[in-house]
Amino acid sequence: MAFKRIILSFVLFSLALFVSGCAKSDYKITVNRNNTVKISQSHSIDTSFIENENIKENLDEMLSQAQIKLIQKGYKTQTFQENNFQGITASKEYARLKYVDDTELPIGFITSEKLPINLKKGALKNKYTIYMIYSKKKAKKEAKKLFNTTFEVADNNVSDAKLTIKIPSKAKENNADFVSKKEYTWDLNNDTPTTIKLVWEKYNPLSLFLMIFSIMAMIFIIVYSFATKGPENELCKRERL
Repeated sequence: MAFKRIILSFVLFSLALFVSGCAKSDYKITVNRNNTVKISQSHSIDTSFIENENIKENLDEMLSQAQIKLIQKGYKTQTFQENNFQGITASKEYARLKYVDDTELPIGFITSEKLPINLKKGALKNKYTIYMIYSKKKAKKEAKKLFNTTFEVADNNVSDAKLTIKIPSKAKENNADFVSKKEYTWDLNNDTPTTIKLVWEKYNPLSLFLMIFSIMAMIFIIVYSFATKGPENELCKRERL
């Protein structure tokens, strides 16, 4: 169910979307060469913009409760305060791509595929595709429904959200807003849904090994055949004499 998604996202997004203030949400997905995945998030609020004193006083408690729930679900968390920003970071690692299903996606993200990170194995290369859609409207709706909040959306509310995906090789196809080597970043601040698509390929180690082994074996057989052909012909000639 939707409320079982990352608790941190719900708590901080509810504050970010329904409290007068400036909020930052940074998401990062790292896909390693061995197909392990790490999802990290950092959510913070500029407390100097919060007009409601009750929310200021209860912010520590809200973050603490979110941290407890995240730890129970296997996340590593840490609260922080930097200048006027106060928030929480969380990360979770996955041993296989298939463990990252749509229920592990933060609030506002959906995918029409079976898995957000799809792997298609080939003879020599494996093809990886990440396809997701982020909707700010959906994020607001889900957060408001979950927390049953009565906060009003302020006109001067400012939010800043982005997603960064790091992969082990350069992408063959992407629609990122910013690219830095093997890191691809999307701006999630658009009112219209943001589509995230990233495609890359990686050689299949086993198939590559078998191909090299087959080539080496063929070369050995050919060289051995030529090396033994000469002496055999000489022996045949002597037997005929």
